[in-house]
Amino acid sequence: MSETVKNPTSTESVRVTINANYNKQLITPVVDQFLSTSTNADLTQYFTDYPVCIAAFESAESTKINAVSEADVAADLLELDNTCGLENINLLIKRGILPASVRPLFLMTVNSNALPPMTTRADLVNVSNHITTGTAELISKGLTPSEDFPAATNALIRQDYIAKANAANLATEAYNAALLTLAEMRNICRELCITVRQELDFHYIKLSESAKRDMLRLWGIVYAPKKDTTEIDILSKFADGSGVAAGALFRVGLKETKATKKVPTPAVKGASKISDAHGSAIIETTQSGDVFIIGTLANYKDIAVPITIIRGEDISRTVFFEKLPPEA
Repeated sequence: MSETVKNPTSTESVRVTINANYNKQLITPVVDQFLSTSTNADLTQYFTDYPVCIAAFESAESTKINAVSEADVAADLLELDNTCGLENINLLIKRGILPASVRPLFLMTVNSNALPPMTTRADLVNVSNHITTGTAELISKGLTPSEDFPAATNALIRQDYIAKANAANLATEAYNAALLTLAEMRNICRELCITVRQELDFHYIKLSESAKRDMLRLWGIVYAPKKDTTEIDILSKFADGSGVAAGALFRVGLKETKATKKVPTPAVKGASKISDAHGSAIIETTQSGDVFIIGTLANYKDIAVPITIIRGEDISRTVFFEKLPPEA
């Protein structure tokens, strides 16, 4: 079977190729070096700069994951305290301790015990603010506010959430900036890898194809059999930033199928692979079009990441597993 050059596409494959290019150039005697001056200078620069860029991105990614997770926990706590506080107001009204007329102070209607919406982060803060102001109004009217869920405690929970939400926003902005910087540098380094390979091709042009491939492999150039497959390079991590997810089962394919029934049923077909100790799973597939990376791992939520496969164009994705809540 004939072979063809497999140009690096993912962050890691580009780094590996740059390293191999640089190290081979380094051990080549100066009198025998043939890469152009500009290519050699670029290799020297990006051999150092590219790993630094990757490390900066990974640090920003970890910080973002932790910050968002902390903000989510704080939001859940604020929602819980808001809900308990308002339900307690309704209970005091039912028991005749408070008049129903106080409900509007807490964003409720006089004749209904329905709680105000808390579907967004802004809703959570708004309801919490009204618990503070509503409680102050009760006191000013000589009424007794809830003692089980005091407004002062709710205010502290609100302040903690706002601080963590702001930290999550800043961390997300830093992550997005690092992601953009990495994407730009990865593109530069990909082109550098191709430039090196083209200069190698020209230098070894008089060799037979098999001999030239042997020489280029010494520089980290990868050859693969020609076939109509696409490589899906998956890196799996834990959403809480605790590390990589080894032992996860990944499948590339559809989530549902109507092949045998009118009602969609879970699909099971598609190339699969289990992530290794580094959280990596590389799947080769002949599929094309819109499919999913589907991942499962015990005690974690299933993953279904949409991708579009263009046959022969490799794809690299990082996915995150979120831990299932404890059983009640």
